[in-house]
Amino acid sequence: MLIILLALLITLLIESPIYFIFIKNKSFLNLFLINILNIITNLSLNILYIYIFNYSLIALIILEIIVFILEALFIYIFIERKIIKSLTISFIANLISLIIGILFNYYLFNLNYLSYYLIIFSLFYLTILIIIIIYLIIKLFILKKNNSL
Repeated sequence: MLIILLALLITLLIESPIYFIFIKNKSFLNLFLINILNIITNLSLNILYIYIFNYSLIALIILEIIVFILEALFIYIFIERKIIKSLTISFIANLISLIIGILFNYYLFNLNYLSYYLIIFSLFYLTILIIIIIYLIIKLFILKKNNSL
């Protein structure tokens, strides 16, 4: 159970500042709600991943995707009202948290067999992030071009 609480603490320490930086409306209520959602999704993911799915890579992938989508939808519905920005914020926060979690697990527990799979998964995650960033940059240039006409 200690590993789950440690994962939660690391996630909150990483993702809270990310949400604070990227969310436009920085009210206490919004940041509080994001952290409550993070606590719920992180505890659920880790309990399922460790105790139910016994560190299954497929389960981790599915659970991470579910968390990413849930957090993005929450941000979209309650805070940002822009789907691309909500997806990007959730993706960045979860990607950084996942990578640091992988590195932390690797150096703390030396889970070699698991770490290699997680690194491959995080590279996939990073590729998707790069695609989203390129899309947003292209969209920004198109908007600037249309506004200058």
